[in-house]
Amino acid sequence: MTERTNPPPRALNYVLKSIARRKSMIRDAAVATIVINVITLLMSMYTLQVYDRVIPRGGYDTLIVLTLGMAVALIVDFILRISRSFMLDRESAQIDAELSEFFFSRLMAVGLDARPSTVGTLAAQLRGLDNIRAMLTSASFFVLADLPFALLFIAAIAAIGGFVALVPLVVFPMSLALAVLFSKNIRTDAAKVQISGNRKNGLLVDSISAAETIRSIAAGPHMIERWNGLVAEVQSSDQKVRRWSVIAASSFAFLQQASYVGIIVLGAFAVADGKLTLGGLIACTILSSRVNGPLVAALPNLIVQWSASKTSLQALDEILRLRSDYPIAT
Repeated sequence: MTERTNPPPRALNYVLKSIARRKSMIRDAAVATIVINVITLLMSMYTLQVYDRVIPRGGYDTLIVLTLGMAVALIVDFILRISRSFMLDRESAQIDAELSEFFFSRLMAVGLDARPSTVGTLAAQLRGLDNIRAMLTSASFFVLADLPFALLFIAAIAAIGGFVALVPLVVFPMSLALAVLFSKNIRTDAAKVQISGNRKNGLLVDSISAAETIRSIAAGPHMIERWNGLVAEVQSSDQKVRRWSVIAASSFAFLQQASYVGIIVLGAFAVADGKLTLGGLIACTILSSRVNGPLVAALPNLIVQWSASKTSLQALDEILRLRSDYPIAT
């Protein structure tokens, strides 16, 4: 009978455990996100009512009432966005403090015989926490919460404009497919940037700590050659990441513009056939901007941040695999 060995600890588990302790923050952020997206839906309804009922009938008293209601909704939207961002910053700082204390303590507990020969690289791996913190505090992170509401907006477009919803119904899956495609390419090059960057920072720390030895054996030219090689590796991979990011952002923007034009074209025929009003067409264009809008605005940056965070988690996993002289409380 063979003994079952426990799986090696993973940094992601500690991150998720720290996030799970803040269920109230997750709940409040989810409620705020729902209300914000509902207000976006109300904005399109407001536009529809003004163009289709207020202007043709000259109902300016109704316009004042609708505008006052919309003003209140916009103020609520403004407060919720700021509150959600401040709340995320506060909780992310606490999560970062918890994780930093745990991994630093874990690093201090690593047995002397288990430490790698290049201590500088080990220290650079611990800096991966900065990437995780940047991921958690980024406004781009909200794009994940907004994506499910794209289906709600497509359904609203279908309710208002009928077959006009075919445009975002086709474009949105294409955008998601492109996001998956670009993420694979960006993730590969971002991992190379992270690994080469850790090696470069490790070389810097090791060179400074062993400066006297390097001089005594005249190893300076060799260290400079290694440094230049690592700098070239980082620059090469970083250029590829930036190029993929530009291509991704341009592709999402193109699809967003194509979706807008497609809705206008189909909407024009629907208006001519009497199946859609002018206000309904404008409302559909507003809603369509919210279907792919988050992808255009934030997803390319989010892909880069997630790729860097994933590589950082893998680097922290290596620290957790090192033998520890004593346990660390989590």
